[in-house]
Amino acid sequence: MKLINRIYKTDIVEDIKIYQSPLRMILLTLGCFAFAAVAGFLLYHNHLKSHKDLIMLWVGVVFFGLGGLVLLYNTFKRILKNEPYLTITADRIIYQGLRPFVVNFADVESFTMVKVENQKLIAIHYKPNVESQKMDETSFVGRIIRFFNKQVIDAQDTLSAVGTNMKAQELCDLLNERLEVHNRCKQ
Repeated sequence: MKLINRIYKTDIVEDIKIYQSPLRMILLTLGCFAFAAVAGFLLYHNHLKSHKDLIMLWVGVVFFGLGGLVLLYNTFKRILKNEPYLTITADRIIYQGLRPFVVNFADVESFTMVKVENQKLIAIHYKPNVESQKMDETSFVGRIIRFFNKQVIDAQDTLSAVGTNMKAQELCDLLNERLEVHNRCKQ
């Protein structure tokens, strides 16, 4: 509520830029490379008899190796360009994750924090007409992903706070405050 009071007193809505912590992202990258290295070591010292084990180790090397490279690339790109991970403006959210997208506050009913396995995500609950429009505009694979997300977390899109210096609940509260301010200003 402090943010809402501050905004109404000044009538100026400042952009909020949230950056990923380089240290956290580098630690995640090192974790991926460590898993890939362990799988590679086990492949090199092949004492396994099963083809299933060999396939799983190769999948581990490829998945964690490529994941580490993608994390490393995105981390250095953001550091060098000083690019925010998330920008919250007066009327929208600009998300620069692996799949960048823009969320207009006019299209959103609410934000909630959901937990999937051990990861906390912010679910974006769109207005019904926007949900059907987004479903119609996406590709076949995108429809499957949106349908799956809707079944599991009751929302088509999510935002992640992983790697930022902000907790997921704090980010969710901030987004709901901005949404409330946007809705009040619209009236």
